[in-house]
Amino acid sequence: MPVEYAAILIPALPLVSFLVLIFWGSLAPRTLSVLSTAMLAVSTVIAAWLFFGDYGPDGITTQRLWFSTGNFGFTLGVTVDALSTSMALIVTFVSLMVHIYSFGYMEGHEHFGRFFAFLALFTAAMLTLVLASNFLLLFAAWEGVGLCSYFLIGFYFDKHSAASAGKKAFITTRLGDLGFLIGLFLLLYYGSAALAGMTDSGALAALKGLGVNVSNAASVFDFTALRHLMDQPDFMASFGHWVIPIGLLLFCGAIGKSAQFPLHVWLPDAMEGPTPVSALIHAATMVVAGVYLVARTFFVFGSAQGAEVFGPVITGVGVFTAFMA
Repeated sequence: MPVEYAAILIPALPLVSFLVLIFWGSLAPRTLSVLSTAMLAVSTVIAAWLFFGDYGPDGITTQRLWFSTGNFGFTLGVTVDALSTSMALIVTFVSLMVHIYSFGYMEGHEHFGRFFAFLALFTAAMLTLVLASNFLLLFAAWEGVGLCSYFLIGFYFDKHSAASAGKKAFITTRLGDLGFLIGLFLLLYYGSAALAGMTDSGALAALKGLGVNVSNAASVFDFTALRHLMDQPDFMASFGHWVIPIGLLLFCGAIGKSAQFPLHVWLPDAMEGPTPVSALIHAATMVVAGVYLVARTFFVFGSAQGAEVFGPVITGVGVFTAFMA
C-alpha cells in the first residue's frame, strides 16, 4: 500500500467509527464500540508501520485541490515524515489504551455509545491535525479537537460543574485560536504578496525544482513550500518584516491548546469529565497539539528574523507556567 493512502487511513478509520456510532450507536452500543476500538487498533498498526519508514528531509506529501479563486488554489493533503508519523503513533496508541480502559469505566452508562463516538471523533481530529500538510487542514482539525474537548469534558452535561468546565475549555481555547486565525490571515496576505513579488528567476526555478507551485498564491499555506520560500532572500526581503508578528500570533494558538499562561485556566477543570477523557487530554493529545504546532512550524520560530524574539518568549511562557503551576 502506498504510504500516502496508508496515512489517510489512519484518521479515516476513527472518523468512520464516529459516523457509525453517532447514527447507529443506540442500537448496539457495546458491539459497535468494540468495532470502533478494533478499527483504531488497525490505525495504530498502520501508524507503527509508517513510523519505521525513511521519508527524507521533506517527507512525502500528497495534496488535492479543494477549491480555487483567482490565483489562490487551496489544497487538502497529508504529509508523511518523521514528525507526523511519530505523533500519529503516539496519538493512536494512547487513544487505543483509553478506548480499552473506557469499556470498564463506562460500563452500564446510558450514553455508552455516545461517549465512544466522541472519543473516536476526537482521535480522528487529532490524527488529521498531526498528518495535515498545510495550515488550512491543520486549522480545521485544530478546531475539531477543540469542539470535541467541549463534548468530552462536559460529557456529564446534567452535572453543572462538568457543563461549566466544558464551556470554559471551549471559550478559553478559542481566545488563543483567534490569534492563530489572525496569524493565518496575515500569512496568506503578506506571504502571497511576497511570492507574487519575487523577481529572481534563479530562485523561482529552484523553488519549482523543489516542488513549490510558485504560480499558486496559497502555496504559503503549505508547510514544505513555506519552509523553502523562507530560505529565499528574494521572498524574505518582503515577508521578513512579518515573521515576528505572525509567529507570535501562531504561538497564541499553541498557548491555548497547551494550557500555558495566561490561557491555562481551563486545564484543571478538565478533570470534571470522565477519567478516560482526562487521560486522553493530559497525556498525548490535545495538550501536546501546541507543542506539535511549534515543532511543525519551527522554520518560522527558528528563523534568523525571529529566533532572538521567539526563543525568550516561548521559554519564558513555558518556565513561568511550570513554576506557577
